[in-house]
Amino acid sequence: MDGDRAGASRILRSLRATTSPDAEVVFNSATWTAYAGDLDAALDLLSRAANTGFISYQVFDVDRRLKEVRARPEYRPIRDEARRRSEAFRAFVAANP
Repeated sequence: MDGDRAGASRILRSLRATTSPDAEVVFNSATWTAYAGDLDAALDLLSRAANTGFISYQVFDVDRRLKEVRARPEYRPIRDEARRRSEAFRAFVAANP
């Protein structure tokens, strides 16, 4: 994919129509979509992932495919939502052993 980001973006766009609603699958779609250069779609997918149960917010900050997305102002609120949901889940588990 290094040489043909536009081609990769076209392929990923067609795959998104059949993407599983599973939050981890959506997150992985977001990372590859970002890597292909379609940052708006990647942000939309990241938001969907965060809002449907992808709570491993730490990976938002380290996945190299999200480097360009992290520079966008829309990124931080999405990441913060994933963190908020993660913390709520951890608190629930701690309160309900």
